[in-house]
Amino acid sequence: MALQKEIELTNGVKVNYHRIQRVEYNLVRNQTIVHIESYVNKDIREESKRVPTLRSAVDRLNQQLILASESNNADLVKSLRIKINDLLVEYNVKVNKRYSANMTHLYIDGLPEKDLSLKGVYELVKTLDTYSKSKEV
Repeated sequence: MALQKEIELTNGVKVNYHRIQRVEYNLVRNQTIVHIESYVNKDIREESKRVPTLRSAVDRLNQQLILASESNNADLVKSLRIKINDLLVEYNVKVNKRYSANMTHLYIDGLPEKDLSLKGVYELVKTLDTYSKSKEV
């Protein structure tokens, strides 16, 4: 779930895909704190999701490499090393890339009255001027 609305940042960059990254409830201050990551578009966000997937793929291939080495399967070892290397190159490029264009921290007085779910927090955010008239995507 995310919100779609074009917002121009103070540096002139236009972002139009916003997703809640974290929500905190401060009961002492009676405050809801919402951390929103904004992206230039949804495609950039989708690309950022690939980073953990790449790391998991490398870990799985490393396990297969250990088994192939133990069974003295030289062709498989060579093939797995090539695949691992290719994935690590892609991973290193993507892990060092900054995907989000902005992180906004919203400090909202009070707590959501009815719905503390993520959907409820999105509804709360949509009541704020900056995110009013945004579309859920």
